[in-house]
Amino acid sequence: MSSYLNINELAASPTFRGRVQAAIAVRAAGVLGETEDNAAKAAKRQQLAATILADPATKVNAFIWLVVTNDSVKAAGMATTDNDIEWVIGWAWDQVAGVTKADLAPTPAASTTTQTLTTKTQ
Repeated sequence: MSSYLNINELAASPTFRGRVQAAIAVRAAGVLGETEDNAAKAAKRQQLAATILADPATKVNAFIWLVVTNDSVKAAGMATTDNDIEWVIGWAWDQVAGVTKADLAPTPAASTTTQTLTTKTQ
């Protein structure tokens, strides 16, 4: 098990921070190419992606602690695989983007469409 000192050293490592920075930039490029049915969620995800692609270094701090406190990353330290870093970033993207439960609620247009389709099939 990693100590807090080990976790802090990993988070402060220029090499590890560089890997996280590269991974968030790669993820951002993918997010910009996504199609998302939920407009509120998509807007927040894509805004984060655009911010990162404009200057990836600005968001490293937002992700680094989520990455280094992941159990797999804590266990592997500097030997953490790129796949593990990418997984944590994917898992944390909505949280860092500020997506809330309210953003995940069906949009009124989607609810109306569903109700109309249900009525027509009855």
